[in-house]
Amino acid sequence: MWTSSYIMLTIILVRGEDEGSNSMRHEEDIRH
Repeated sequence: MWTSSYIMLTIILVRGEDEGSNSMRHEEDIRH
């Protein structure tokens, strides 16, 4: 059972990292 919850946590972390990188790129585009 804990394996499924672990997978969910990893998915959430990956999504957070993706959103963070996207926001960083968006800010860079605004600066330029």
